[in-house]
Amino acid sequence: MAESFLDYLKRLTDEIYAMQKSSEARIDRLTERMDRSREEFDRSCKEFDRRSEEFDRRSEEFDRRSKEFDRSREEFDRSCKEFDRRSQERAREAAEADRRFREYREESQRRMDDINQRMGGVNNVQGEIAEDLFRRNIKEALKEFDMDMDEVYHNLKAPGVGEYDVVAVTGVRRWLSRSRIS
Repeated sequence: MAESFLDYLKRLTDEIYAMQKSSEARIDRLTERMDRSREEFDRSCKEFDRRSEEFDRRSEEFDRRSKEFDRSREEFDRSCKEFDRRSQERAREAAEADRRFREYREESQRRMDDINQRMGGVNNVQGEIAEDLFRRNIKEALKEFDMDMDEVYHNLKAPGVGEYDVVAVTGVRRWLSRSRIS
């Protein structure tokens, strides 16, 4: 059976109509996908813009902090140089003070040695004068207390014991006289 031209046109029209419906459905699906993609793209663009703004803000903050850090580092470097300068100056002053102190201590020691030597000489002379006066007058002074001294010795040395400037002895004659009798 041969298909009539009208049937053929009708079948062709139905096929075209079905293809059109299928294409429209595909176009609708594609349009929906494009709309979703566009919405997703718009969201992505907004997120990118938001992140880009955040990055720019953080970058500006980093730049600001970096400049502050550079200023702080420069100030720290200046402070370190000033500290070093002051430390060197104080070290020089301390060395100078030590030198002057050593000179003062040496001069003081020389003076003290000289004073000690002079005082030693004065003390020796005074001691000798006092010993001599005591030695010369002890017999007379003790007679006032009814004590008669037989002998007065001067600078008597006892080995292992020490030295005695003045030793007054009494009763030796009586002891000697008694020991001869016995």
